[in-house]
Amino acid sequence: MGFDVCVVLYRSKADRVQRALRAEDKLYLWDNTNSNLGFGAGANRAAQQGEQELILFVNTDGDLKEGALDALEAEFDDPRVAAAEASQGVERDRGPNPDWLSGACLAVRRSAFEQVGGFDERLFMYCEDVDLSHRLARVGELRHVASARFDHDPRPVRPLRMLHFNYRNWLTVEHWHSRAEPKRMVRDGLYRMRHGQLRRGITRLSGAAAYLCRTRYWPPPDAPARREGQAPR
Repeated sequence: MGFDVCVVLYRSKADRVQRALRAEDKLYLWDNTNSNLGFGAGANRAAQQGEQELILFVNTDGDLKEGALDALEAEFDDPRVAAAEASQGVERDRGPNPDWLSGACLAVRRSAFEQVGGFDERLFMYCEDVDLSHRLARVGELRHVASARFDHDPRPVRPLRMLHFNYRNWLTVEHWHSRAEPKRMVRDGLYRMRHGQLRRGITRLSGAAAYLCRTRYWPPPDAPARREGQAPR
């Protein structure tokens, strides 16, 4: 069958991804370099270019190991499966049946992806994969595929803006799907500042403030409304 392999670029190239593709896979790119729409929006637009039933979202900062694509595709022989993630190593794995899947190397059934409305583009960066996973879990199973290996580069030191989005979006997605705890994040931020962890402390506090002042008022993603309106952009 093969994948529509969707890659979002930002001052990067897709060479590492392209080297791992099989003859039956098709590569679709969306370049955010000149006008950064955010990962979710770029991923939606890349996916919209294809038409195969299986979509693979994959980051440019990692390597798909031999057999990874075959192992991911095999999971979808089970019609109950909506999405499956590759293993990124023991330190990043969360067990065989995780609550959410990482967007670093994420295979999704197109029909399920479109049914739930794709990535929520309001999140811009971070936790958009967590939110999508929660919605996909309503229409099918989530799988972690230990035999599909994606060697992800070590995490770089993230700028303050990225950490801010991470904490803000985590609270937002928790609010949509379970229960957000902004007070706990504020306490943790103050604790870290008192102990000299200024970057983590400041961005936890700013993320909690952004959630309380703005994003907690965002309505949760409405899959039925999207199906009646337009497809993921």
